[in-house]
Amino acid sequence: MRPFEVYQTFLTLKAHFRNNGFDFHRFGKVKVLPETFERRKDRYFFEKLSKKYSGDELVEFLLSQFLVNKKWIGDMLSEEATEAHTTRTRRVQSLQYHIKTEINQLWTLCKETPDKFNNMFTPVDGSYAPIFKYLMEKRISPETFVVLDDILQFTKSWNTAGDPIWEEIGIPILRYAPFLHLESRRDELKKIIAEILTKDLHSTK
Repeated sequence: MRPFEVYQTFLTLKAHFRNNGFDFHRFGKVKVLPETFERRKDRYFFEKLSKKYSGDELVEFLLSQFLVNKKWIGDMLSEEATEAHTTRTRRVQSLQYHIKTEINQLWTLCKETPDKFNNMFTPVDGSYAPIFKYLMEKRISPETFVVLDDILQFTKSWNTAGDPIWEEIGIPILRYAPFLHLESRRDELKKIIAEILTKDLHSTK
């Protein structure tokens, strides 16, 4: 993969995560002149990535970086960046197991008072909903947040207009959702979540 192509892919994904009017899956790569790339002082970093990743591998790597809020290409060549990618890859490769584990953890917090689970998705007294706080505190992963929102659609009722924290953290997470291709997994994930909730509810009766 040529360094310029890495640069173009980087700009395209950056636009997807930061611009609600741009969709990576609909619009393809952003238009940029090779001369623009040649004038950049950080070309070296794109050249290094071009030797390490190509095609879909590069997209997956860059996804991992944008999810941990790395914006500068130079920060994406650190050991921390590699670890972020490895960790996310593991979560996605075992998505159903990962979701099951984290939903179990959430339900453990709530099963004595089941309404607490439902209330987890509702903002309280002008503050953030508990589920979003758990995301920010890294008590749940972006994947678990996305899966729950895909099924329950709770963020649609949130008033997040003009909220800088939501724009910095929440919007990129939702923009990540299409890359998980949940259409083919939704029924199985619903079943996993339902089994966790109903099993414990029945066992307490």
